[in-house]
Amino acid sequence: MLREFGRIVRVGTISQYNTPGTASAIFNYADIVEKSLRMEGFLVGNYRDMQEALYEFAVPHLQSRRLPLDETVLDGFEHIVDAFLGMLRGENTGKIIVRDRTEASSVG
Repeated sequence: MLREFGRIVRVGTISQYNTPGTASAIFNYADIVEKSLRMEGFLVGNYRDMQEALYEFAVPHLQSRRLPLDETVLDGFEHIVDAFLGMLRGENTGKIIVRDRTEASSVG
């Protein structure tokens, strides 16, 4: 449910870059007018000046697990192409990581 004067931030569209005719949103566009919403895209590069502040905040939270991290992990570098293509298709959750099997066997 969107609130009056709310903001919609659009991120994570890499899986749609090369897909013609892909639906651009799953919400009612009439809400934008009726609720005086603002819709904008988000690019990390526009906020590089805030990178140090982000690290100061996020790193301790990630290390303590107070800030959850979604990731898809594949074991073995032979899956690197599949991982990349899967990312472009939107098949991963969060960050996608391809881990060397030697690391995987020592973690497990």
